[in-house]
Amino acid sequence: MGALVALLKGTPANIRRNLLIAGACAGAGLLMKLPFVANLAALALVAKFVSDRAAGDESTRGFWRIGPQTLRDAVLFAAPVAVALGMDRAYHFYRFGELASTYMKQCAAAFASLGGYPERYPFGYPLLKGALGPLIDSRRAVFLFDPFLLVGLGFIGAAWRGLSVERRLVIGGAGLTFALLLLIFGGSWYWNGGIGSWGARHHL
Repeated sequence: MGALVALLKGTPANIRRNLLIAGACAGAGLLMKLPFVANLAALALVAKFVSDRAAGDESTRGFWRIGPQTLRDAVLFAAPVAVALGMDRAYHFYRFGELASTYMKQCAAAFASLGGYPERYPFGYPLLKGALGPLIDSRRAVFLFDPFLLVGLGFIGAAWRGLSVERRLVIGGAGLTFALLLLIFGGSWYWNGGIGSWGARHHL
């Protein structure tokens, strides 16, 4: 949230500072929870828009055009994120001696040693079933735990044409992040957040 606010508040006078702040907030999120990497795609799209806006281009016709300012601003946003990822990987290497894995590898090995669990547990859950669970499961669907989402979706659909580009981008980014989280957790037996959790907590 901090990263998004910093980006949307970007102006020609503060765009560089705000891109650094947004990158730092995004990086802090990664240090708290690595699956927050799903946020980066949406934040990158918003960062590109505010970079163009700060340069005087508020249209979306040249959105995918990459110029010198785009590259400079991308570096400003990505640098704090890269530092955070480096810190995360350095700590993981210090603790587990590996750079490209997560602590869940050790969890899977522990479950395998105990026996009585499916192969590769807590991974190996059917991806499609796990990805659709937070949408349609009769006990864990996010709409059961936050029914106002249905009202919000209806309102967005009715008002879409009148929404500003910024609002459309934020809504689209939220949808993109949600879809990526569905894929990230879909192949895990914990797609539902765990037996004792309140709803599908990873997605709520």
